Amino acid sequence: MIDTAQFSNELKVVESRFLAEIFGLLPRLETLSIEQQLVLLREIDFMERLSKNGLNGVISKMGSAMAKRVNELKAEFTALGYQVTASSAPLGILAQADLDMFISQYEGYATGLRQALIQKTVAHTPNAVLSKQLAVMSVGTLSGRDATFLLQETFARFDAASKAQIFADDENTALWTYLGPLDNRTRDACSNVLSNAQNTTGWTIDEINSGLADSDVDFVSRGGFNCRHDWVLADEQPESVFGKKEES
Repeated sequence: MIDTAQFSNELKVVESRFLAEIFGLLPRLETLSIEQQLVLLREIDFMERLSKNGLNGVISKMGSAMAKRVNELKAEFTALGYQVTASSAPLGILAQADLDMFISQYEGYATGLRQALIQKTVAHTPNAVLSKQLAVMSVGTLSGRDATFLLQETFARFDAASKAQIFADDENTALWTYLGPLDNRTRDACSNVLSNAQNTTGWTIDEINSGLADSDVDFVSRGGFNCRHDWVLADEQPESVFGKKEES
């Protein structure tokens, strides 16, 4: 799986730069008439400002990490003796689609920011109050917990879909097992799969997507958004995971 720590840290830098720019804009807005402020706020492209403060660079690095991950998966599966014949074109389209989904959260944030600034202008909200509101609005969206969850989900879905594409010619023979925590936070569907005796030997991708492991668990989405589980080749599982006796 792609490590999200680097991207989380870089998104914090983007957030810091962007908010500094917005907070610097607030006192300048007060020197304008309300009509002039509204015209200016309608004209500012906040997504463009996010990009210039580093968001585009983070997205580009995410794309590179995805391409690298595909090559790592191919090498890993080839070493296990599987015939890897996946075309890179579908995986490139998949990566772009996943990045577009990631970017959409920031587009929503930019729209919300414009609305907040326009409301501030019309309602004459003091800058000190607005600054606190914007800080709360940004933390989690630009960086922090929610952004980290979105990063993890973006990469997890890409990872799983890449595996499915790589095994497109072998999907009826390769067996996959469900790996991850089983605790009081585990969804019922995921718990059902983890507790299923067949999880020791695994299912094919077709069987998983047909609901044989559980009707609410598929290969790409696993148990749903922010799922902590992953499908791993049965060949890759350490024997201790399933309590198998080690050879003496």
